[in-house]
Amino acid sequence: MPAPDYSVELELGEPAEQLLEHARLHCGEDDSTRLQAIYELKDIIYVTVCLEEAFTVSPDLRWPGADGA
Repeated sequence: MPAPDYSVELELGEPAEQLLEHARLHCGEDDSTRLQAIYELKDIIYVTVCLEEAFTVSPDLRWPGADGA
């Protein structure tokens, strides 16, 4: 598989105070909603990785109903 001609970086440090304030004022974010969003992102990443591994191991796997049945 050819290497992509782009790179992606994920900054996992603490966000700037200005960004946190914007999220509080404009998005209604607080500590609990922030953690909820982080956990949801973690779940999305985990499911994506698991699916990629499953299809790498067995490319013949199909989604239920994908065959038109």
